[in-house]
Amino acid sequence: MDITRSSLDTATAIPAPEIPFGVRRQHQHQRVLRTTARGTTRSFASRHDILVAIRLWADRYGEPPTTVDWDPSRARRYGQAWRAERFESGEWPTVRMVRAQFSTFNAAIERAGLSPRRAPNRLASHISGPDAVL
Repeated sequence: MDITRSSLDTATAIPAPEIPFGVRRQHQHQRVLRTTARGTTRSFASRHDILVAIRLWADRYGEPPTTVDWDPSRARRYGQAWRAERFESGEWPTVRMVRAQFSTFNAAIERAGLSPRRAPNRLASHISGPDAVL
């Protein structure tokens, strides 16, 4: 059986969709809406709103938020459901919202006038002393 390129093209042609598809992009200045656990909608549109939320979190919980605090699915994966419940009990921006405005989560914490908690030092104690070979 001799199959030519033109016969393949016509045999497997996919009809064009009747409804055109398009991508609708949001501009950064548009408000981002999120539905809270109580069913209300809260928007964190501006950098200012996010900075206020960071300071409020620090006042309420005694320390600035971490990415695990504002990412409930990650908190649950790490076995820290209490963090997810704490996040869902209030109206907070998500990690994704913060990164969209500030590039990094720690940059937002610093911009709010707080000191971000750094990642733990992963060096084993037996190789981190004065005799350690680095």
